[in-house]
Amino acid sequence: MTKSHLKRLFAPKTWKLNRKTITFILRPNPGAHKMQLAETLNMFIIESGKASNKKEVNYILNNHQVIVDGKQRKDRAFSVGLFDLISYPELNETYTLVMNKLGKLQIVKVDSALNSRIVSIKSKKKIRGNKLQVFTKCGRTLLTEDKFDKDYSVGDSLRIELPTQKVLAHVKFEKGAEVFTFAGSHKGISAVIQKIENTRIFCKFKEIEFETNNYSIIVIDDKMKKLLQTID
Repeated sequence: MTKSHLKRLFAPKTWKLNRKTITFILRPNPGAHKMQLAETLNMFIIESGKASNKKEVNYILNNHQVIVDGKQRKDRAFSVGLFDLISYPELNETYTLVMNKLGKLQIVKVDSALNSRIVSIKSKKKIRGNKLQVFTKCGRTLLTEDKFDKDYSVGDSLRIELPTQKVLAHVKFEKGAEVFTFAGSHKGISAVIQKIENTRIFCKFKEIEFETNNYSIIVIDDKMKKLLQTID
């Protein structure tokens, strides 16, 4: 059985925390995100300055609304990850998690009216009724009958409305597309695809050219690009 805690020394390097004070830290529940790309709701609430300890976090979750991607969450071990939208409706504040150039998950405040997010297509399949089932890197399953379904390809990104998951926009995974890298030696930056060779992706960031793979990037749109320009 998985333990509810882990030692800080062995916590993912993407987490911002002091590893040599308290020995243990709360482990995220299994969820949509890999542990390296997520943290607990408990950690998020404390990092965002809304609480300073477990007791205060529990009070907030049990007596006030904390909304993650359009749904209220009360479990402090709930896993919140890259590009999730976390809102405090009573404060009219909304935040998201991104990765900075140091490879650390960073909280960024966004427009409180924002009700959509970017998701990346991991796989897809046709199902009965001529519908398309799309599986995303963040663990979502989308069922769509949109007339543009045939244009959806693995690696493409979709901007979806929350919590309905209605597709608002489609961004192709192709040469010239802007991508965000979340793994490898160039993580935390936005780059432009120069060439695609199977799983090998050749990108350019300013004057730097580098190679990565399609498992380490997410195609982004202009709205996400503007947001990422605000991080360190």
